[in-house]
Amino acid sequence: RNLMVFGLPEGPDEEDSATQHRVTEVLSKLDSDPVITSSTRVGKRTESRPRPIKVTLERREDLLELLKKAKLLRQVQGFRTVYLSPDLSREEREESSRLYQ
Repeated sequence: RNLMVFGLPEGPDEEDSATQHRVTEVLSKLDSDPVITSSTRVGKRTESRPRPIKVTLERREDLLELLKKAKLLRQVQGFRTVYLSPDLSREEREESSRLYQ
């Protein structure tokens, strides 16, 4: 039910409500309107790149639908550098990395 959003610009004093609004805007470009339970930036703030956003959705089906449509963002002006991926544990990420080497 968790989704990670990468590459979405971050405001200087962005609060969770602004983050959720930005996430909703991205998802609307995919013709999707899932129920978002929560959305928060994770990690330490840096000047070099925006922090990823962890989004919790109400339904797993919405997550699967969004992941199928995620590559369509590359065709949307203003969202070409925004990427969606499932929220994986450290072990899952390491296993996935080993599979692609």
